[in-house]
Amino acid sequence: MKGFVGILVTVCTFFFTMTSCKDSGNEVPDVDVVLAKEGNIRFNGMMTVDAANRAEVIALSKQLIEETKLEEGVIDYDVMASVTRPNKVLLYQTWENEECFKRHRASKHVTTIIPKVMELCQVDGRTFTIKGNQEIDGEKPFRFNVLMTSETPERYINIVEDVIVGTREKDEGVIEYDLFESLTTPGSLLLLEVWKNKISLVGHLNSSHFIKARKKTKGLLDKTQFIARMQEE
Repeated sequence: MKGFVGILVTVCTFFFTMTSCKDSGNEVPDVDVVLAKEGNIRFNGMMTVDAANRAEVIALSKQLIEETKLEEGVIDYDVMASVTRPNKVLLYQTWENEECFKRHRASKHVTTIIPKVMELCQVDGRTFTIKGNQEIDGEKPFRFNVLMTSETPERYINIVEDVIVGTREKDEGVIEYDLFESLTTPGSLLLLEVWKNKISLVGHLNSSHFIKARKKTKGLLDKTQFIARMQEE
């Protein structure tokens, strides 16, 4: 996938080299993790939109994508819909560096289209610099974006919907946890996680609902997953 370095590691290595995966006696998923390049810029633009405006917001976002494809330094740019909350739509972006992202924000298509989007919905835009494992402080809130693909996304979503809702409602230390499906690229999925600290994530990985879902979804995702780590403010 364009713009990502081919560093392959196990899932346990990704999650701060935690021994919990081994100590719990649970099988580690057979997954190749490709880490996003340190220093790239990630933008997560969460849009909360009423049903009456949803189609127009998505259409404007797709128009923005078409214009942005031609820009220098764009790595990923997509609009994605939450599989558990119909009023949540995510504008997902990755840029080579801060300078490219600044030029994008000043471009005519952004300054023309984004004001229209903001009239139709509430936008919570968060900009992050992608960090390496050693740069993340596990005692503070941190964010993961996990980009995945599936040939049978409907089957995968049907299995994990309840787990996602249950994680948000029950898991200690969860700040945000949701799965988004691309509205432009069939089979592309993004898991967005924000945790209070490392211990909170360890608890989630060892929870019964996570373990059960992992077993049920085995083979439904492509083996390679694309990961980005970010520190919350």
